[in-house]
Amino acid sequence: MIICSIEFSVRPGAEALRDSLVAELMKAVVLIDGFISKETLISRDRPGQFVTVSCWKDEDALRRWMRDPAHLRTIGVGKQSVFTRYRIQLATVYKDIEWTAPDAAPA
Repeated sequence: MIICSIEFSVRPGAEALRDSLVAELMKAVVLIDGFISKETLISRDRPGQFVTVSCWKDEDALRRWMRDPAHLRTIGVGKQSVFTRYRIQLATVYKDIEWTAPDAAPA
């Protein structure tokens, strides 16, 4: 599995545009064979900072997404109108451990 972490900051006033773009991209990304999940988190330690974590079956799945025309167009809009900065990091999962308390419902 491949993990893609994107740290980013949004231009003041561009939050609604960002949300709109993400909503459209989510319609496209779920069609990519090998896409597993995506979560966006708001930093508690650094105001105005966000982190998106997406999970992919393998590098080929992520590569298909990186070449997707809708995604490529949105990257351009994001650089010009939404983000003040971003940093992308990719990691390979080499171990995956899950535990659930006996009295807890599975996630």
